[in-house]
Amino acid sequence: MGTKLFFSISIVLSFALGWVAGNYSPQPGPGGGPVAGAEPVSPALADGTPRPRTAVNDGGAEIAVTGCDCYVEAEQPATTAPSFTALLQQRRFGEALQLYRRAMDYGDPQRHELRKQLLAFMRLKLQQLNYRDFIDLAGLFLEEYYDDIDVLLIAATFNQRMGYLEEAIGLFQQAVLYAYQPGQKRQVAAAYDDFVRAVDALLAKQSRWQDLWRFYAHTDTVGLIRPADKIRLAQLYYRAGNQALGREVLASLDDDPHWREEAAQALRQWDAGQATALAQERPEPDPATETIALQTRGEHYLVPVYFDDQAAHLILDTGASMLTLTREHFDTLSRGLDILPLGSRMFHTANGVSNGEVYRVEALSIGNYELRGVNVAVLNMSMGDDADGLLGMNVLKHFKFEIDQDRNRLNLRAR
Repeated sequence: MGTKLFFSISIVLSFALGWVAGNYSPQPGPGGGPVAGAEPVSPALADGTPRPRTAVNDGGAEIAVTGCDCYVEAEQPATTAPSFTALLQQRRFGEALQLYRRAMDYGDPQRHELRKQLLAFMRLKLQQLNYRDFIDLAGLFLEEYYDDIDVLLIAATFNQRMGYLEEAIGLFQQAVLYAYQPGQKRQVAAAYDDFVRAVDALLAKQSRWQDLWRFYAHTDTVGLIRPADKIRLAQLYYRAGNQALGREVLASLDDDPHWREEAAQALRQWDAGQATALAQERPEPDPATETIALQTRGEHYLVPVYFDDQAAHLILDTGASMLTLTREHFDTLSRGLDILPLGSRMFHTANGVSNGEVYRVEALSIGNYELRGVNVAVLNMSMGDDADGLLGMNVLKHFKFEIDQDRNRLNLRAR
């Protein structure tokens, strides 16, 4: 009996001493830290729950193990807004976006603040027209977050202020494509309306009528033109003396009950106003049509374009704002050419937004037509063995063109 009692008391004392040792908090040493040799124990949470006592590293993730029930929990990486701001100010954009990505992926409470600071930084660079910082940051961001409406619209405004209207239109295209929510659709529509009004007012004030009708024609080509814009485009065609194109644009509104009558009224007014002037003018013959043989590549057509005597076979792409060459082919062509580097730009491509270099070539020819002072984009992209780039709208806008699919021919007529 005595032995059993002694054994029981020993067990109780062992548990008691173990409990005391497990919860003992060491007293601070002389420097305010724990006493040398003592193992620090994290204080309990407010509700009395012990904090995790042991931490190990598992492939880069901190794994905390509690001392009571061995519950394992992966700690989320901490992010702080000040460090994010510092990275942006130091132009360490790659690191800043890594921090941003982790905050978004882990649902960090700071993620909304980080986004506010990101957009504020971009708007500051927009206000400053700091091309280098803006294109580096926005380009990196849109490579991953290509459907971010806010950044797409900021980038479009930046291109507008820099005078890169076709690139701005391409970004609006992308914003329209990814604006799924009603609020986003209204946001994009309002921004696009401001964009069109601003461009029209500027070009009209400067009497740049040819640039203005080409601007509207490009929005028509990429599918962004609105009924009111069509009436404006028809008016500009009439002003330029191209009544046939003006009538063609107005005829496209015949099936729209909201705009049919306004288009018909505009046509009657313009015809009445033009009648006397047209009667006094000799009708000019239609410009000659140039026919160019095309090569086929699947559903695409390859057009030969010449830089001096050097050929580039380009895919006809009405969605490309600028004639684009692969870096490899440009390096081959540029030897001996008179070219002027114009800097970097952002380009909307089939794979998202990419950065590229822009050069101005002295001249190029397509068929019997020669164009001078043409901008060429150069991108690090692969087009395969038979294609050297894209034939974009900065060349095609100079022509009224049609593809004869039966004969694989491109019919060009100067505008």
